[in-house]
This record gives sequence, C-alpha cells and structure tokens, in this order.
Amino acid sequence: MQIHNQDKEEITVKVVFLRSNKKNDDWIALLTTDVKLDEEGIIRIYAKRWNIEVLFKISKHYLKLGTELESRSFESLYAHCAIVFLRYLMLAYENRIAEDDRTCGELFFLICNELRDITYLQALVILLNVAFTQATADGVLDNEQISYLMSIFISSIPHFFRCFRKF
Repeated sequence: MQIHNQDKEEITVKVVFLRSNKKNDDWIALLTTDVKLDEEGIIRIYAKRWNIEVLFKISKHYLKLGTELESRSFESLYAHCAIVFLRYLMLAYENRIAEDDRTCGELFFLICNELRDITYLQALVILLNVAFTQATADGVLDNEQISYLMSIFISSIPHFFRCFRKF
C-alpha cells in the first residue's frame, strides 16, 4: 500500500486488520512502514508497545507520575519514578493474581530477574535515604524529626524488615 506523508512523499506501508475477540464486528488496523515483517511480527510488536502505553497512562493519570512531586533534584525525581513504578508493579501483580491462576510463580520469577542487581530492601533503604537527605537539605525536617518518622515507619512494618534500623 502506498500513502503520502506531510511532504507529499510516497511511503510504502503494510496494514494488518485484526478482528475483535468479541461477537460484534469490531476490528483494528495496524500499520507499519517495515514491510518485511510478517503479520504475526507486526501483532507481537504492537502488543508489546500497547503494554507500555497502558503503563504510562496508568502511571500518569492514576498514580500521579509527575504531579505529586515538586522537586528539581534528579535523585528525587528518580526516586519518585521508582516509587510510582513500584506501585504499578504491585497493582499489576494483584490484578494478575485475581485474574490468572498460573501467574503467581511466573510473575515472581520475572520480577526477581528484573531486580537481580538490587534487592527490594536495598532499594527501599536507598529511597528512604534519598528522601530524608533531601528533606534535611531543603530544611523541611531536622535529624530529630527524621528519627521520629523512621521509628514510626519501622514500628509499622513487618518484623522481618526491622533489621534495617541503620538510619
């Protein structure tokens, strides 16, 4: 198929039409400029990209990515993104557990493979250190207030996390 871009140049594209799984006549058209891909490859790439779109939409609209933090510090922004995506992972995990009986073990191993470089506890300690360091540097909290907040935090978490009282 030939189409024209904004500069009126011809571009060769491949279109794949997919029918909905529902009983109605819904369908979608997938368009690609990589005409060497077969139909299954186009559908596979689209499915992967769609999952990323869902991640960002949920993160921005429901998990407050970019709106609940007003800092210009790279470390704070990085920590904020990590927390938002961690919340997304928890929600996605709960959703998959509720809908798919086979995912409990599979999802656990997938997450473990993704986080192999750093453990959950190490990531939590790093995030808390960055948050409290930034709060101290900005003059929002002093060391006594941070100690008080940490004691409340540690007392509210399960016993196996309490080995990290090194703050």
